[in-house]
Amino acid sequence: MEDIQKEGVDPKEKQQDEEALKLVPDEDIRSQTIEKYGLNEDDNSELIDKLVEGEKEGQKKLSTAIRQKVDWRTKAQTPKEEEKEVKPQEPAPKTQPVSSEDIDKMVGEKFEERDLASMDLSDELKSEVKAYAKAKGISYREAAKSPYFDFIKKGG
Repeated sequence: MEDIQKEGVDPKEKQQDEEALKLVPDEDIRSQTIEKYGLNEDDNSELIDKLVEGEKEGQKKLSTAIRQKVDWRTKAQTPKEEEKEVKPQEPAPKTQPVSSEDIDKMVGEKFEERDLASMDLSDELKSEVKAYAKAKGISYREAAKSPYFDFIKKGG
């Protein structure tokens, strides 16, 4: 890319690009097609029309490619602004490795929550079960089956 920036564009190449971008009138394409293939305009008008359309499509595609080439050449010739100084990112805070005991505890808590949700209790009683189980160090199921909750359920 630096070579392109130093040398510039060959004037001959630039002229060729400009000429290729010029639109050729339909009549000229038609007469060139008739001459090239030796067709009779009256007998082969449908074929000539198809060939002219194909040639026009080819010119459009070529024009698009040339415009892209010119754009890329222009971009290559313009000097880049110096890249802004990039600050190194601060490393993310390291997390403590999770032990298997911690994992067991988290999974157990999830199961406890699932069990509690599946119980046919009001939200108020569920919070009581949680508090009682935490205070006694037992599971939610055990707490819900305790005599204390039997008493509360009966309206004690």
